[in-house]
Amino acid sequence: MAIHVSSWAGIEILVFGNTPTVPMQYELAISEASPSMEIKVSSFERYEDAYDYSKKNSNVGLIILEEKCEPGDALQIFNNLSATYEEQRGPCYGVIIHNESGPSIHGLSLLRFSKGKFIDYLPPSDFLDQSKVVGTLQRIWANYTDAFEERLLPAALRETIEEIIGPLESARCQFANRLSMLFATRLRVSFLEAIAIRLSFLLDPVDEKDPKLASSLQRLTRVRDILGNDWRTLSSLESTASSKIPLASRACALIKHLSESDSELELTSKLEAIRSHVRPGGPGLMKQVSQLSDNILRIGIETICAPKSTLRKVG
Repeated sequence: MAIHVSSWAGIEILVFGNTPTVPMQYELAISEASPSMEIKVSSFERYEDAYDYSKKNSNVGLIILEEKCEPGDALQIFNNLSATYEEQRGPCYGVIIHNESGPSIHGLSLLRFSKGKFIDYLPPSDFLDQSKVVGTLQRIWANYTDAFEERLLPAALRETIEEIIGPLESARCQFANRLSMLFATRLRVSFLEAIAIRLSFLLDPVDEKDPKLASSLQRLTRVRDILGNDWRTLSSLESTASSKIPLASRACALIKHLSESDSELELTSKLEAIRSHVRPGGPGLMKQVSQLSDNILRIGIETICAPKSTLRKVG
């Protein structure tokens, strides 16, 4: 997934370490490598300041900290700084910066036995050498997104839910999963919003078929519900095209409309209808979806449409 300000929407980075000026150097390096990230990174040398900031700011979803910092162990510090985000938003992750002398046994143990809380263990040079910072951010982002989704929705839980909702809804989930990833890069939908779209197709049927299970999935529903409920009232292409609700919510409504196609012919017809809404100054969502129509049709044939369908190029 591309790294841009929309990807990180709702997620901020906290940098903590006791080494004088070094946390600030990390913050500046990230800001210079990706200027759009400047407003999303804050650094601290005093634990009290970092803790107060994390308590007041529920958006701190990634914490970069020096391996040796006071007070206490890096894991305990991370747990304290991540508590607010974990309680209110979802999984928070950490990156440990080891000493110039190299990785330590203690640091490697933290990475291995932190139950997935730490997603990387890096040398200071990965931030202090400007030629490495972009690659470092890309690596951290890839690790973050993989860890977040696995912790939020383990494979065993997904399988259980798919058994409950049945094959038709499961196929619609697969369709939504793939389109949300496509939209995340083309429509600048954030990472969390893309996950919320996927969870909507997985959890909405659970609400109807197994309310008891649904009530136990509060961490998942909190993420899903960042899209709000207005998109569920958009029952047609026309209402979706003219709606003023947030982009990710409109995208979710559009995916739902497309996912209810029973055949390649019906999906093709809907995609061609979307093309009719593309005009200068018109909704950007419709323009982007029109440009992706061949990919969407292929994904539909592989998921929601009958296997016997024959691929036909849209337009």
